[in-house]
Amino acid sequence: PSSEVFELFDRVMIINEGQIAYHGPRASLSDFFSKHAGLNCPPHHNFGDFALYTLQTEPPEVINRLVDGYKAEIADGDANISPAKGGSTVEASTKVSTTSPYRAGFHKQLLMLSKRELRSVVRDPGILLIRYAVILVTGILLACIFHNSGRVASEMFWLTNLRLFQPYFSAVVIMCLMQLFGPAQTAIIRYPEQRMVFLREYTGGMYSVIPYVISKTM
Repeated sequence: PSSEVFELFDRVMIINEGQIAYHGPRASLSDFFSKHAGLNCPPHHNFGDFALYTLQTEPPEVINRLVDGYKAEIADGDANISPAKGGSTVEASTKVSTTSPYRAGFHKQLLMLSKRELRSVVRDPGILLIRYAVILVTGILLACIFHNSGRVASEMFWLTNLRLFQPYFSAVVIMCLMQLFGPAQTAIIRYPEQRMVFLREYTGGMYSVIPYVISKTM
């Protein structure tokens, strides 16, 4: 967000690879980064941009210090809360729920990515029509290739008549290659267009590479 929008936030949550690196007041974010990782935002810079840039460029050791520092502060806060205070107890339960890092499993990632890919295909009728057209043309070509094949008795025994069998076999191989590289080529062309979205979501720990590739090639 822009500096003006970021200043309107009351609380901020920063997640890296499925783990919470910070969750608390926006005003305390600068002190938290300085205390646990020794990172200071340059003057007149948007701290939201600085935090995201830090998570994407700093080594894992620095990010782990932020995650461990947040867990330590949560643990200290829970130890200092008295169970006799109702309001504090509710706040403590809320904080405890944020300490458990959640990362979706492989099947969940694949399901959600497949649903998103299906919605994008439905919203773009042109791509959907092209895919159906490719299937239709492929079926017509196969029908033309094998039309009236096998009606002659000599063609049934292909082991003894390789000259008649070779054109059919070559046609099947070509069609299989078309079916293999056709969807792959479509996916490869679309990868550069969605590269920035993928990098932002991947670095945020939302999903891994394997379910993303599978959802694109299905």
